[in-house]
Amino acid sequence: MAKSNMMGYLPNDAPPMGQRVLLGFQHVLTMFPATAFVAALCGFHVGTVLFMSGVGTIVALTLSKWQIGKFIPLFYGSSFSYIAAYLAIGAAGAVALERTIGYVGGEAVTILHAPFASGDYADAAGDNGFDVDALTVTDEQVLEAYTSANKGAFVVRRGEKPVIIPLPGNAGSYWEDAGLFTLLSVEGRSLNMRAAGDRVLYAGRGDDFGERVRAALEAME
Repeated sequence: MAKSNMMGYLPNDAPPMGQRVLLGFQHVLTMFPATAFVAALCGFHVGTVLFMSGVGTIVALTLSKWQIGKFIPLFYGSSFSYIAAYLAIGAAGAVALERTIGYVGGEAVTILHAPFASGDYADAAGDNGFDVDALTVTDEQVLEAYTSANKGAFVVRRGEKPVIIPLPGNAGSYWEDAGLFTLLSVEGRSLNMRAAGDRVLYAGRGDDFGERVRAALEAME
């Protein structure tokens, strides 16, 4: 009978140190490109994804040791298998958002509330994208990317008592706790717009949806 030259290790086996280093390096080469590239491709922060992959792996190892008494040597990270589903969900959400903005139409002011943390989405908010009047951003450093494209931008701030903060261009503040947009006009006048919120959006869910939402909006005044 021929002797097999195959070699392998079970989860609780301890290979020699040299093989541990080589196998660990092989594992890094296998998991890192997929985890980092998928995160970058989908627009996620690579460092955050790697950190959470490490946390998930440690939790899984701990639970496996606790439940079955053995470590399961698996790495929990990103996978190319989910990109198609991710893109499909993102496309469906974009279509729904585009139709909602188009439904508003008329003389209504459309503000896309994300908020955005970079200026990379200026084209998406422009005439060739969702074509909104303004959007929200995380801080003042990214204002120029949107105001230079002739779009309004509101910096998200916290606080129950909004104050007028002078900002360059078509920029203002969105006070999230108060649900209020504040803007200082060129003439120096204070302009305030109140966000309707879920209480108004879900005022009605039947055939009288339009009437109930309109009544809720009028009650805000």
